[in-house]
Amino acid sequence: MYFKTQAIETLTPFYEGKTPEELSTRKNLPFDLFEDTEHTPLEELFKSALAINLDQPIDDDVKAHIQHAIAVALTRAGVSRLSECPNIQKIEYKEEKSSVLPKEVTSIPSLRVLELSYNRKFKALHKNLKLAENLLALNLRVLHNIRDISAITALQNLTYLEFYNTIKLEDYDPILELKKLDHLNVDTIDLNLVAPTFTKLHPIKTLELRSSCFMDYHQPVLYDIIDAHKDSLLGLGLQSSNLFHKPLPHLPRLEELDLYGIQQLHPGTFDNTPSLQALNLHHFKEDTLPSSLDTLTTLELLDLSFASELTTDGIKVLGSLENLKYLNLTNTPLTEFPVEFGALKNLNALSLNSVKIQDISVLKSLTSLKYLDLNSFKDQKQLEDVVLNLPNLEEVVVHTDIDIKPLANAPALKRVSRIYNKYKQEDVGPDFTAYQSTAFRNT
Repeated sequence: MYFKTQAIETLTPFYEGKTPEELSTRKNLPFDLFEDTEHTPLEELFKSALAINLDQPIDDDVKAHIQHAIAVALTRAGVSRLSECPNIQKIEYKEEKSSVLPKEVTSIPSLRVLELSYNRKFKALHKNLKLAENLLALNLRVLHNIRDISAITALQNLTYLEFYNTIKLEDYDPILELKKLDHLNVDTIDLNLVAPTFTKLHPIKTLELRSSCFMDYHQPVLYDIIDAHKDSLLGLGLQSSNLFHKPLPHLPRLEELDLYGIQQLHPGTFDNTPSLQALNLHHFKEDTLPSSLDTLTTLELLDLSFASELTTDGIKVLGSLENLKYLNLTNTPLTEFPVEFGALKNLNALSLNSVKIQDISVLKSLTSLKYLDLNSFKDQKQLEDVVLNLPNLEEVVVHTDIDIKPLANAPALKRVSRIYNKYKQEDVGPDFTAYQSTAFRNT
């Protein structure tokens, strides 16, 4: 699952673990991931690696560093340029005019991620796929005409597999041969069709079943699939706008649960997830959180951003989450905190961006806070009172109307940011205390 990593990055001090010198240095390169290629995390590769387009003319700046590139995008026209990139780990191959997968693409020893999205001419996975023996991740999105995936059985090191809108594929059984597969991501697939295969798979660690897979959570096959992997699942994604009418099956090892866009939850939804550490309820549509949330004693991250119906009474249960470290309340309609909120003594990061809470005095009791987003809060006196009394606060985001000069006396503060609009952010750091002698003259 990727949302946990992404959420923590969002709710973490920008400079954490870096020196001021490192923060002021910006890599002047035309792509981002290029150093330490051997140890680039797989998730970063298939989610965020910036690819060079080998079909397009390459300027001198790119040419100077192309040997460091780890991700490229190309069609058949760009295949001849692959030899210029000795460190390739990810290839995005898209060809509208051919069903052939060039052997130059699949025979690269360092290749770890292959995206074959939108190759609508493919009726079968090409035999050259078998050359990619070191491949770890394969993306088969929008292969509308694919009917045969038998070539996939040669990829015995494959750990990540994604299907999306493979509407003509009826036989998924070849993936039963993938003994190292531990992350399966599917969307726009008939669960009734794939359930016989998915329930017999080698134990899966991360399973993502997105919105178009099912009409509602009444479908027995959904629970059959989850139950088949109950003892191995560490991450589960059930992103949908549909309803959740009963608790999840018993999932003793589940650490991460992504319920992005969920409309409603059964009160006992979390009764059977004793090891849960991260929960995504982005765009949750009820006014009250499920009562079973108070059983999640191991929960460290909770994303409630854009939960448009939440009320003060509806979040009282948060007070029982004493181990919570990251909480995102961005764009929620809250106007005040419940008294129980003060129990979050271990909270490291809190976002209250676009939240209209008027009294933030309870935040003074959250003494572990390192990051605090108060971008929508305009009360200068209250903000000073909170920031100056948080002994571990290192970074704060404030409204443009706030005078930042008095904040210089905060005991641990290193960075203050002011967001003017979604396109421009002003940092008055990275070392806040060192910066005050020059920055404050201009504010």
